[in-house]
Amino acid sequence: ALLTAGFNWQGNRLRLNDPDFIFAFLDQSLAELKSLAQVDLSTAARQVVIRPAPDIRVNFRWLEDQVSLLLEQHYGDMPAIEQAHYLQALRGKKRYIRNADGSFRRINQQHGNLLLALHDLLRLWQTAPNDQITLPRYRALSLEPIIQQLQNREAESATSPPLISIDERIIELINHLREPGALNFRIPQSLSRQLRPYQKKGVHWLCMLDYYGLGRILADVMSLGKTLRTIAFIQMLWNRRKKISLIIAPTSLIYNWLSEFEKFAPRLPVLLIDGNRQQRSSLLGDLDKYACVITSYALLRRDIDTIKEYAFASCFLDEAQNIKNPDTLNARSVKQVRTDRGFALTGTPLENYLLELWSIYDFVLPGYLHSKRIFQNRFEIPVTRDNNNEVLKELQQLIRPFILRRMKKEVLHELPDKIESRTICDMTPEQREIYLSFLDRSRTDLQQELSSSGYARSQLYILALLTRLRQICCHPALFLPQYNGGSGKLLLLEELLADSFSAGHRVLVFSQFTSMLELIRANQKEQGIKPFYIDGQVTSEERLNQVERFNAGEGKLFLISLRAGGTGLNLTGADTVIHYDPWWNPAVEEQATDRAYRIGQENVVQVFKLFTRHSVEEKIQKLQQKKQDLIDSVIKPGQNLLSKMSLEEVMSLFEP
Repeated sequence: ALLTAGFNWQGNRLRLNDPDFIFAFLDQSLAELKSLAQVDLSTAARQVVIRPAPDIRVNFRWLEDQVSLLLEQHYGDMPAIEQAHYLQALRGKKRYIRNADGSFRRINQQHGNLLLALHDLLRLWQTAPNDQITLPRYRALSLEPIIQQLQNREAESATSPPLISIDERIIELINHLREPGALNFRIPQSLSRQLRPYQKKGVHWLCMLDYYGLGRILADVMSLGKTLRTIAFIQMLWNRRKKISLIIAPTSLIYNWLSEFEKFAPRLPVLLIDGNRQQRSSLLGDLDKYACVITSYALLRRDIDTIKEYAFASCFLDEAQNIKNPDTLNARSVKQVRTDRGFALTGTPLENYLLELWSIYDFVLPGYLHSKRIFQNRFEIPVTRDNNNEVLKELQQLIRPFILRRMKKEVLHELPDKIESRTICDMTPEQREIYLSFLDRSRTDLQQELSSSGYARSQLYILALLTRLRQICCHPALFLPQYNGGSGKLLLLEELLADSFSAGHRVLVFSQFTSMLELIRANQKEQGIKPFYIDGQVTSEERLNQVERFNAGEGKLFLISLRAGGTGLNLTGADTVIHYDPWWNPAVEEQATDRAYRIGQENVVQVFKLFTRHSVEEKIQKLQQKKQDLIDSVIKPGQNLLSKMSLEEVMSLFEP
């Protein structure tokens, strides 16, 4: 019965060749054979033994002084050279590993899932599995899946020490970060009365991060009150520690921040940095007496040598997508700021490329997503080039704990509905003739450009051609000064505005092209309407003045450049939004819509997106839907269309 298929006869001898049968013989048959007969083993045979599974113990300890965690790993009597083979065998569901001396090591699959989950995390963290590893505290939240497994196994492991033990302080940190209200942080009463419940939770969340020495990206969609939460947190920091905070915002928004501080925390000493070099130098000379300093990305670049000498309690980046390119002066300057905690405020943490997300994390949690080179090789290239879903899941697992993104309907159940509609118009005959003529010429010119420069070097040329086609859809006069004909889309806008005004609605109109806004403004003045108007040339003070007048009830039409006014404005005085021309990035359009669809809005918001029939606008819209899945799966921000298009897709835009 002991002679199995694993034995080969060689004369009067039986030879066992297969390692599985050798293991089975040593594990079961040898003992049975010894019970039946005397068994003599040679010196070499006595070396072929089965060693017990190692007594593995893993401890995560809290290090108070170093603001970090300590991972200790003990593998019992198993030497380090065997550990990698042991883990590989666990992953392969093997019963043993074979050592260089011929002996076997038994595998304990009972703890396999836990141990593999741990080493998957180490691999994700780019950390070598040494006996002792010091980890930043921000790695704690990644332990949640392991903690869940430990809790599920408590009953069966009650009689033996657990494979993995985690310090209660670490578990407490995770619980507190998930439920910020578990610790008590007193919000100043003057602000508490103005905060909604979900906003109070957001303030507690910021306080909790500060308590544990962590930063994070606040990526709620626009208009959920990130500004008010930030002001409350900064006031609480000042009350407790009398240490200054820094806010860095786009130039167009710095006076809006000052206005919000004056409105919600009028007694808080706040300094706005603006003016020429001499004026700024005077202001920068004595920052310590202020609770908060507000400056712009543009001025920070010029003043960084002075600002980096100060140690800030917190630093908030408003519209943090301004540092999405890590090689720009904006990003390099921001990352020289000395701050205890870094926070990023942005409704679009990812617009075009995964590296943008890395750049923001590199500010709020330096090192969390590793170096730029490692991130590109490990995540960006496999995800964007190879469509590797496993790597995408790893990236999701990494970023999820430190990014908070909520949609309006998740927290503002009382916010009125937003109704969106795509409205199609035809070109006028003369407009269509110009469009088709330019389209035909563009195809010829593009083929010549591609032949001479190649697709990769023709991106700007392609963008210029597409921009011309889009301008014709808006109005041919945008680049043909002598054009005196009409525009089908402008006629449609006239009708929409007339209907809206007659029904008592107040309207925001967005366009990428300031020259189009000028045409609309002239057109409406002929109808007796005097619109408010914002583009990149309007100063911050004048922007704020126009916004306050409009929200107070003055006027019924506001024309806004998408780039200049798509963020940072509160225009709840409007209840209708019209996007005159589609933008490459749907997330930017969404932010513009949120100028009206935000806290304080009491009416249903109607959103019209205007498209020209049988044109490049329709084709772009279809490709947007097709191309958005990848980036949405990471953080739902929308994406830049042209950068994600193949040559075939680009050429399809130039088909009649």
